[in-house]
Amino acid sequence: MDPVPLPTGYTFKAVHAIGAHGLVLCALDPCGIERAIKTRGSEGRFPADLFRREMALQASLDIPGAVPVLHSWSDSSGDGIVLPWLPVRLSDLPPLPSHELIAIFELLAQTVVGLHWSGVVHRDITPDNILFANTSARQPWLADFGMAVHMGSPNYVAPAIRTTRGYAWVDSHAPNDPRQDSFALAVSMWFALTGVLPPPKPSSASLRNLARRRKVSIPRGWISRFARWLTHPPQPQSLLAEVRHMHVVLINGNRPNQLRSLLTSLVFWITLVGLLVVATCIVLALN
Repeated sequence: MDPVPLPTGYTFKAVHAIGAHGLVLCALDPCGIERAIKTRGSEGRFPADLFRREMALQASLDIPGAVPVLHSWSDSSGDGIVLPWLPVRLSDLPPLPSHELIAIFELLAQTVVGLHWSGVVHRDITPDNILFANTSARQPWLADFGMAVHMGSPNYVAPAIRTTRGYAWVDSHAPNDPRQDSFALAVSMWFALTGVLPPPKPSSASLRNLARRRKVSIPRGWISRFARWLTHPPQPQSLLAEVRHMHVVLINGNRPNQLRSLLTSLVFWITLVGLLVVATCIVLALN
């Protein structure tokens, strides 16, 4: 028996998660494809008006990397949205190597910038809300827009719903500040890199000691950036620019210096050809 009414043609498979809002189900759509169904549920603590606001806000987005709404309904049977089936959370994965992390970081930063260009602040970016299609996939999807708001809108949220502890920039006096998302993304990426949250008010020294205790190798220059992001988070566009730069530097640093090898080979062959030309000229002159 289905735990809640499903749209016509959908077949219930399992309850995937239970949260403050109600249920996240796994179901098969009419074509037999696995989908996630998020529904408020009659016992959920998430108020109907906020759930419907979440539905409308997420359905209005067309941002790469933001989980799209495939179908939604709101009728006498309840409220719900159909989403792609993305069962793996970032928090489910072991600490990621730096070259995988920075690629994921860049994609998520692009998604956050896209949200802010659309006037939306997510306000609840955590490793639990960053999803993947499977454990080997590295295309991240930003999920759960229950806390999201349009910039400048009233900061109304149900008393039972709170931003996840450790991921809110407490020094900000504006809950709708876009830098909240920059801070939460930096915390999430530090967690993905080390497996633990950063300490409160982190410094380069405290982050370096934490990484050493966790036996995590962090590329040169990253520690100071994380320390700055976690104390003075930048605007999302600036964060994206920095992450892109870090990605390029990491790629160039991890690969053999192809340009240097090419130049060395070029100099060798030019020198060899020059010597052959000189030798040929000397032989012709002697003859």
